[in-house]
Amino acid sequence: MFAHFGDEVHQALTDSPHLIVCGDFNAHIGVLDEISDTHLDVLSAHPQLVERRITQCTQTNRAGRFSVDIASNLDCILTTGRTPGDTGQPTFVGYDKSRSRPDHIMVSKMLFTRVHHTEIQKAQWLDHCFQTISFATDAHNYDVDVRLHHDTLHGPEGHFLRWKPDKAADYVAHLELDTPARQKLYRAIRNRALRSFTQLPDA
Repeated sequence: MFAHFGDEVHQALTDSPHLIVCGDFNAHIGVLDEISDTHLDVLSAHPQLVERRITQCTQTNRAGRFSVDIASNLDCILTTGRTPGDTGQPTFVGYDKSRSRPDHIMVSKMLFTRVHHTEIQKAQWLDHCFQTISFATDAHNYDVDVRLHHDTLHGPEGHFLRWKPDKAADYVAHLELDTPARQKLYRAIRNRALRSFTQLPDA
């Protein structure tokens, strides 16, 4: 995952100054710090960023160090333990009652200045907690897309399926359930451009 993650974040930031990446990074960051001199313009408005991250989960791992390095190098901020409502509490509650914080939200530094509140709900049916982050923004900000998207969104076209012969049955099952992906495949076949969909040779 992290082999390409930094490149993908960098590419996203070239398209827009505002970025949010969230989910289960499987990254334990403890009190690791991503704040550097490139964040100086944000520190004046948020001096608490020079203080140690609040956390209830002190363990770290390789994925955590990668996440912090990526955030630091790309002028982003991991909101864990840094926003109202987030005290670094566990978001993973294992069936054996183990607790950890592998789930994070990474935002561009300017988007961080708009964070209003983070809510972490207790895990009920799943072993991970739901996280919600809200932003305070000008109601007349025309650069913000506030529409609700109900369709499943995938990554860039042609980048989510890599052909492996031993996985053929899995691909079929995936395509039977994923209508947008199936339509992309049909389009690629019609246009004789399978490379735009997978790494398959053109047929």
